[in-house]
Amino acid sequence: MTNYRFYYFMSFFLLGIGFYFFFYSDYPLFLLLFIGLAVYHVILARLMQKYKNEMLKIDMYDEEFSVRSDNMEIKITFNENLVMDAELNDTATAKVVYEALPIKGNGKTWGEEIYFSTSIEVAEENPREILEPGEIAYWPPLQAICFFYGPTPASQGEEIRAAGPVNIIGKIKGELSSLKELQGSIAVYVEKK
Repeated sequence: MTNYRFYYFMSFFLLGIGFYFFFYSDYPLFLLLFIGLAVYHVILARLMQKYKNEMLKIDMYDEEFSVRSDNMEIKITFNENLVMDAELNDTATAKVVYEALPIKGNGKTWGEEIYFSTSIEVAEENPREILEPGEIAYWPPLQAICFFYGPTPASQGEEIRAAGPVNIIGKIKGELSSLKELQGSIAVYVEKK
């Protein structure tokens, strides 16, 4: 579906054309036509925004759209040799991420966090900044998937703190100490199990 920002852009573009005809042509009534088209595009953009927001509020237990947590097991591979199992939770964000799998990215470390940008676009959903070891989160501003296993530069003391509010989408199973050995650029591959 076309991005709603396109329709906002088109509304301003059409208004510009309308004003051009009003001031520089023999057909000033074209201004009304282009104002009408501009309003139409603004209405389309607002409807698309509303539709996008409503899709994020889908009831996770609705039979038509349900993906239960026992079906949301994933496998994460770091640098092609470190494989970890994880489970996603029942949030709308986790469902969107799960449906987008498999995904891969070029991960970076930020303290004891690995993150990578994706093309997944989801709004904030009950976000928080303080996390538990092993939690997986989605950070809306960067459209990033984040794996937390220890303190970050934003942490105070031994707490695990994200750079900003994140949507918690799951948790890594098992021992996390091997993640501390990963540095620099990290190839990350996330797939359904």
